Amino acid sequence: MSVGVLGSRIAAPPADASRVAAIRNKLNLNNAGEVAAFGERAAKDLLSGVERFLTEVRNNPVADVSARLRAAQARIDTLDPSELEPRGGLDNLFNGRNARLHRFRRAFDSVAAELGGLGADLDARAQKMERQSAALNGLHEQARTLILELDAYLDAGRARLAEARAAAPAPEPLAEGAPAEPSAADRLAARLDDLSRTRHAALQQLPLARVVQNADAFLADDLGRAKAAFGEWRAAWADLLGVGRDADKHRPHIPALAEAKVKANAAITRVLASLADHSARRADGEVRMKTAAAGAVKG
Repeated sequence: MSVGVLGSRIAAPPADASRVAAIRNKLNLNNAGEVAAFGERAAKDLLSGVERFLTEVRNNPVADVSARLRAAQARIDTLDPSELEPRGGLDNLFNGRNARLHRFRRAFDSVAAELGGLGADLDARAQKMERQSAALNGLHEQARTLILELDAYLDAGRARLAEARAAAPAPEPLAEGAPAEPSAADRLAARLDDLSRTRHAALQQLPLARVVQNADAFLADDLGRAKAAFGEWRAAWADLLGVGRDADKHRPHIPALAEAKVKANAAITRVLASLADHSARRADGEVRMKTAAAGAVKG
């Protein structure tokens, strides 16, 4: 059974009994320094695991994608199919149908090449997000191991605490005004409280990391839809403009060009809205992870 998310509850297996027994038998409550440092290595390792989570989450492959998609929309918008409409008078004499079509094709080729580069970049980002998700899965497994190790210290410490309190003699009366010295049991109880806070805060990272992973999965889908929308526009316009065919024999369908342009812009607008929503969810998960991490450090 692995550490995981069950609704809003976190489930974790019990610590290994032999590990708990080894830690319990080694703990010397009469050594104040040992009690103060009890479980320190396990806690530090868990905090390092939390930081690795945060480092991976901070690496946001879609931080500037929306701006790039809007820029691409603007580039498509510079291409106005109405420029291919027949004209009369001297303008048509010196700027005939073939000249207009050649010029328009060159402008289209320039924009299409830019969008081809953007599509490759979107692919690379989606692949990076897949690798990042795999890395977060690995960090989940690391966190599971680290939490179990800290749990072993907590279980061992609680067992020794129960023994110490059961065996403790009745406290002697204190002189008036004299401060009470903390007992070995008191020091261990305080240390266990610290470790418990660290564990609780660190354990909060697991479902929050899943929030980020889920958002990233949707973001990767958004990138795919954006690439597809640009690709469909490029293919439609290349066909409608007769790219690769003799301009003398081709008559572009201007309404169809305008319709394909509207369709592409609408698709990208939908992607931008989806990106904004999923980016907000991702950002919320990241903020909550940072908050939980700060609690772990304080613990």
